[in-house]
Amino acid sequence: MKTALTYALLATGVFTAEAAGAFPYDVLQTDTLAKESATLKHNNQGQLKTKVIVLDGEIKTEGTDSTIDSHVLINEVRFMQQAVFSPNLAARVSAPVYFMYEKEESKDQPRIVTEAAWVEAQPRFDLIYSTTNNLDITLGADTFYVRNYDERSKAETFSSHDAYHAAFYGRPHLVIVKHGGTFDAGFTYQIGVEKNRDMTKSNTIDNSVFKFKDVLFEPTTVSVFFRRELSLGSVYGEFAAIEASGGGNKTEKGATSEEDYFKVQVGGAIPLASRSLVLEPTLIYKSLSYADNRNVTLATIPGFGLHLDLNFDNAGLPLFVGIILVKGTDGQSLKEFNANYKVFGYGATVGLNWGF
Repeated sequence: MKTALTYALLATGVFTAEAAGAFPYDVLQTDTLAKESATLKHNNQGQLKTKVIVLDGEIKTEGTDSTIDSHVLINEVRFMQQAVFSPNLAARVSAPVYFMYEKEESKDQPRIVTEAAWVEAQPRFDLIYSTTNNLDITLGADTFYVRNYDERSKAETFSSHDAYHAAFYGRPHLVIVKHGGTFDAGFTYQIGVEKNRDMTKSNTIDNSVFKFKDVLFEPTTVSVFFRRELSLGSVYGEFAAIEASGGGNKTEKGATSEEDYFKVQVGGAIPLASRSLVLEPTLIYKSLSYADNRNVTLATIPGFGLHLDLNFDNAGLPLFVGIILVKGTDGQSLKEFNANYKVFGYGATVGLNWGF
């Protein structure tokens, strides 16, 4: 019975969050389609940045008196370039690449350690048409590429191996922005898409091998946003509604692992030191997104992300540096099972601007 229970845990897996779609941590993504469309000027602009983030999570259950520690290392490298061809036409490419490593370790017997490392790329392509009355209409596509990778779990007496195949898929999007003298506002619409990929599970308990179809899913996302110039700096706001219940891996009854949720992003630009420096704070809140207690993960609990960038553009240096803080908590209350999920993260970013 103990062996069967242990294998059930291995078969279920603790890395289910990333299986629902590409990069799962919403509170780490500040460079959204909406923000680029609202803040970039109609000229040749570019940016190169890198982020390094560490997430430490803990899952404690009272009913079984067990604890699981989770550690995630994320390195993001992002390139963005906008090119203007005429007063009415411009194009933009934005290409973030994520290098990720994740490790989960149970503190109780049977002691199980699970590790995985993988690479994801999310290039985005946009064509922007600007009308004579300062209305920008953007048509483009988000694309996603996940390399093949292995997830391995080990205990004293057995091990398991999950092999995920590579996948490439894309979806179109639309953005409309009205630019005013000191106020810009608009909305985005990104169509949902699913992509099947092959997945193989094997273990040393009975040397069995199973083949599955894993579903990568990017939900339909609609956002509204604004940017307002102030006497001292500027403020940016965005509200995004994500239809996560529309797809992904499903149970036999057709239930999905996530439900619809929302994400709020508020940012600004505050001049410092006689305007030679600019502080750019961004606060992101992501609401609860798991469908039921069986699908709670560190990526689906509610959480906050605080990004603090210091921009040196006005001092003659096309450079910015910043720090990142992440926090998320959630408690599950069932008669036989009480679980507490928490995650804390920290990181740093550095980058270059040109044409800003």
